[in-house]
Amino acid sequence: PADPAAAAQPRGAGAEGAGAAAMWAEVMDSLLPTMFADGAAPVRASAVAAVALLPAAGAHREAFGRCLEHVWAAARPGDAQESAVRASGVKTLGLLAHLPTFEADVPFLIRASDALDRCSRDAFVAVRIKAAFALANICQRCHVLRERASSEYLRHHAGLMLLRLADFALRAMSDNDKVRVYGVRSLGYLGSCPDFTAMVAASTSPANALQVCARIEQELARIIASGDHSVKASPAPRPAPLRKSARA
Repeated sequence: PADPAAAAQPRGAGAEGAGAAAMWAEVMDSLLPTMFADGAAPVRASAVAAVALLPAAGAHREAFGRCLEHVWAAARPGDAQESAVRASGVKTLGLLAHLPTFEADVPFLIRASDALDRCSRDAFVAVRIKAAFALANICQRCHVLRERASSEYLRHHAGLMLLRLADFALRAMSDNDKVRVYGVRSLGYLGSCPDFTAMVAASTSPANALQVCARIEQELARIIASGDHSVKASPAPRPAPLRKSARA
């Protein structure tokens, strides 16, 4: 064969790859846009949820970007009839935060944290549960911020993002049981982030950083000492010594 690499592929592999590419193109260019425009909120919610399953890189990047804009549009406060779409939007952002394309994408994580914060006070508990789920997923990625925030602008906003996430997580601890479970996971992830205190201090002030660290420690200690076994069982990581790192 003229192309040894092609000869090494299993028979039919090229056709199968082309078929998959055509399938994804049809999904992103035809099927999902139709669902995004549907008059029924459950259909639009399903379309938003499907974005987390799409290929985001390579030849599909542009089409994926168009679908992602519908997720951003869904993950914002709105009227009661759109609560299922909002819940789907914030959950999808949390799932995307663990995909290779986005797990170290600082601008994406910052924008997603802002969307979650705006939905964290939703009147519908189902939206707050999904927002708290996404919060825990994004907090789990916070250790990449120091290394990946490549400019002073991004480092400043990453520090503000950490403060915003901590505030959301602390507020979640006064909410529904299912929200609190994700809140305590989020606090654990933030507490284990080695650069949390330094980044918050750099973006706000050392006193502000120490204050939020103290609040996180107090809330975790309260939960450990409480009889709230459903929340205590949440698998949050052991937090780092936040106040010690703040003095350093």
